[in-house]
Amino acid sequence: MEYGGIEALRERHPAWRLLRASNSALILSFLGEFFVEANRGARAASEVVAALDDHLHALNVEIVTEDGQERFPRDAQTYVDHWAATESGYLRRFYPPGDDEVHYEVTPAFEKAYAWIISLKGRSFVGTESRLHTVVELLRQIVHGTETEPDIRLAELHRRRDELDAEIAAVEAGIVTVMDATGVRDRYQQLSTTARELLSDFREVEENFRLLDRAAREKIAAWDGSKGELLAELVGSRSEIAGSDQGRSFQSFLRFPPLGLTPS
Repeated sequence: MEYGGIEALRERHPAWRLLRASNSALILSFLGEFFVEANRGARAASEVVAALDDHLHALNVEIVTEDGQERFPRDAQTYVDHWAATESGYLRRFYPPGDDEVHYEVTPAFEKAYAWIISLKGRSFVGTESRLHTVVELLRQIVHGTETEPDIRLAELHRRRDELDAEIAAVEAGIVTVMDATGVRDRYQQLSTTARELLSDFREVEENFRLLDRAAREKIAAWDGSKGELLAELVGSRSEIAGSDQGRSFQSFLRFPPLGLTPS
């Protein structure tokens, strides 16, 4: 990235703003533990404030300032309100359908900052085998998925079938190869990381859809042409979104068989 782009991110992006905040350790530790580590989605304000109140109390008992004052003197609600403010952008504040209590959830910007902080921690075990397998498999899918020659495709399919037949024959003969503990740990580590990244991606996609919805509402409010022209504009925008890389990827996700979902 160029200097200007990095400078703009430093000044405007909520994730960078969070890392520069004076209470960044408090924000990252509480929201990270409560939402990310506990795999929680949106939660009612009363639940979030109560948990933060307990967190603040524990920190104020543990941390004593030089002048004997509490390290975090404000009440929990004040902190939450500040984190959800537009100029902060660490929490999203909203009312779920059919519920009159405010709910909060972490924003994609917070998750980016938290993931980066987590990445700074040293790991006693860094698995590489499963990642190599993943890279090789992705390359195989790219090569196989873009191959147009039927003979080459058939040769690859026969090769994969032969491998599967050999594995079936081995099991039928009583030869069962079991993954060792290191291999399981390697794959579980990658599974955990990928699942967390996928959840973060979902939140970012959801945020993108909210921005698109807001843009559509603003266009409707400011439209001075005919209703037919407005409808054509909105339908064209929807088709453009559906045909984009992100739209096509999301549709493929919805069609993924194990989930049993179908796109609307």
